[in-house]
Amino acid sequence: MKKISWYYKKLIFVLKKRTDIDKKIIKYNSLNDLFNYFGTDKGTNVKNPYNKNSNEIFGHGFAEFYEKHFEKFKNEKINLLEIGTSYGASLAAFMHYFPNANIFGLDRNFKYKYKSKRIFFFYCNTTDENDLNNFKKK
Repeated sequence: MKKISWYYKKLIFVLKKRTDIDKKIIKYNSLNDLFNYFGTDKGTNVKNPYNKNSNEIFGHGFAEFYEKHFEKFKNEKINLLEIGTSYGASLAAFMHYFPNANIFGLDRNFKYKYKSKRIFFFYCNTTDENDLNNFKKK
């Protein structure tokens, strides 16, 4: 039954309409602005995603750390992997921050909601040895 559920989720994932962010022109001043724009908890000014009726500001503020360490790679042709993507807001922000990078996302859910020629999403439950072995083959 678990296998059927997985195939059903994967089918829905493949058929799901996604927001195309390749054509989206976003003016921003920082990585934090991009995190806030896409609504990832890595930003500083994001409403609580777990309670849609709340005005509570929720955010870890990781952007300052990331920008400090990633800025030197900003225009390089790099591959960036994020493990644990949820809806893909961070992937979308990184795609806009790194204009020449390929962005890879790895997660065990099928919630990812964006599409781009430079973003590649992979399903993988990192606690499942079979999933990890299958991912290694890709």
